[in-house]
Amino acid sequence: MRSLVLLLLLCLCMPAQARDVQSELAQLKKERQQLALERQAMESRLGDLNRQLRQLDRQWVKARQALQKVEEAKARVDRSVKALRQRMAKLKKHVALLQQRMQQEAALVWQRAGREPGWLDVLAGIPVTEIPHRRYMLGSLMQRQEADRQALQQSVQALMLVEQELQQQQQALAGLKKEKAKAETVAKAKLKAKRRLTQAVRKDVRLKKARDATLALQQKGLQRLLARIAAQAAARKAARRAAKKSGRQLPAPSYTIKGHIRRHKGRLPWPIRGRLVAHYGARLDRNRPKLRGVLIAPASLRSKGRQVHAIADGVVRYADWFGGFGLMMIVEHSDGVMSIYAHNDRLYKATGDRVVAGDVISDAGATGWVEHTRLYFEMRDRGKTTNPERWCRG
Repeated sequence: MRSLVLLLLLCLCMPAQARDVQSELAQLKKERQQLALERQAMESRLGDLNRQLRQLDRQWVKARQALQKVEEAKARVDRSVKALRQRMAKLKKHVALLQQRMQQEAALVWQRAGREPGWLDVLAGIPVTEIPHRRYMLGSLMQRQEADRQALQQSVQALMLVEQELQQQQQALAGLKKEKAKAETVAKAKLKAKRRLTQAVRKDVRLKKARDATLALQQKGLQRLLARIAAQAAARKAARRAAKKSGRQLPAPSYTIKGHIRRHKGRLPWPIRGRLVAHYGARLDRNRPKLRGVLIAPASLRSKGRQVHAIADGVVRYADWFGGFGLMMIVEHSDGVMSIYAHNDRLYKATGDRVVAGDVISDAGATGWVEHTRLYFEMRDRGKTTNPERWCRG
């Protein structure tokens, strides 16, 4: 009882702004839990086919991420080897120049030291008595070249160290190449296993009907999810308006979205470079629902070529698996606009994270009901589907 009284006193003593921030954080946590329950409820209704798809997706994603880690490590070693080779080339050139200069100076002194003053010296007006002694000339050369000899010795030692490091890096690179080959084999095997499922579904009428039924359920589930997100955003906005009218100054929450996306309609960047393989309203199969977005094939399947970028500032409202959409992310922008990115292999942002236009948010992939690397991109304007080609340039 005493602890409860103390807790109440602490709450009363707490500044209003701190209580408001805590309230907003608690509300955000509650929203995340509601979204997770929505997804779990939907998946529980989808049956064995969806569970099998998700299991294969998980295996594929795990293999793909392992391959990506090896590729990133190999790229780092490649850059290191390139830098070491450039440094080694510079050191070799420096050593060669030092050796050449010292040899030329020694040859010139040795040549002059072995002859008497010539008629050219006399004609130039140099008295014979002023011409230095030949041993003195050789001694002065040795003193003059002392700094060059030290520089040469240091350069040769540095060159030996660089060559040793380069050899180690090349051995590491050879190991990473083997590791990459193994990871590629595993990833290809996982993708083949998934493709066997999709091909079996295409050939089997019963499985095809089951898949189409799950996709229809998922479309409805996505509608409910987006409606819930929109309702939560509207509730937050209404609460802030009411607080402002009552004279309470609320601190700006971390997920406030600045800017007006509607001003940039028709000029927004596409989330990924590539080509549209299915337009808005198209059907990928006769019995499947029409696309409410577009399907994009990346221009390149290299790591950077598969990177998906946020089209505008916003807040991540969902980042998880979503049935046949695979790994999916929903970003809430300003003015009631939302963007959806699906079939990803990797998500770099989590629910509640703020994103800035151009941020890398995911990697396009092959999760969900697709066989090849694709990005499903959808946009919603105040809850209604809208053609992304009207919003993005080109």
